[in-house]
Amino acid sequence: METDRGYKLSGKSEYQDGFTPFRDGNSKHNLTLDRAVRAKEKTKVFPGNYRNVKRHFLSLTGFTLLEVLISLAIVGLTLTVLIHSQLLSIKQATKAKYHTTIVFLANEILSDTFMRENPLTANEKENFQDYPEFSWEREVENSDIEGLKEIKITVSGPENSRIILHTYRLQSDTVQRGKKR
Repeated sequence: METDRGYKLSGKSEYQDGFTPFRDGNSKHNLTLDRAVRAKEKTKVFPGNYRNVKRHFLSLTGFTLLEVLISLAIVGLTLTVLIHSQLLSIKQATKAKYHTTIVFLANEILSDTFMRENPLTANEKENFQDYPEFSWEREVENSDIEGLKEIKITVSGPENSRIILHTYRLQSDTVQRGKKR
C-alpha cells in the first residue's frame, strides 16, 4: 500500500462518512480527487486549522454582486472626478491662450499709437485682420493739460476676455512749438 504524506492511496475508504474517493488506486483522476477529499477532511478533523479552512473557503467563492456594484461605483466616481478636472484644465488653458493673445494685440495697438506722427483726434474701433474674433477700440480724449491726450485702448476677445490700457501722449505739434519759442 502506497502512502502520500501519511494518507493511504488504496481503494478502501478510511473516511468517517464512508465515502470512497476513487474506484481504482492507479488512476490520475482518482489521485486528484483524493487530494480534494483529503483537504476537505483536514478541515473536518482539524477545525482549529484556520489556514486550511480559509484556503478551502476562498477556492469556492467569487465576487458577490454587492462587491461588484461597490467597485463599479468607486470607479465611476473616480472617472467623473478625473474627467471634470481634465475639462477644467482645458478651459483654463483656453482662457490663458486668449489672455496671452489679447496682451500681444494690445501691445501692437499701443505701439501703433505711439508710432503715429499725426495727432490723434478721433476714436477708432476695428477687428484685427489676422484674428477676426478679437476687436479693439481706441478712445482719445483731451486732458487738463494743453497738448496732452489721454488714450484708452480696449482689446476684447471671446469668452468675455478683455484688457484695457490707459496712457497719455503729448502731441508732436506741441513739442515742436515748444522748441521754436
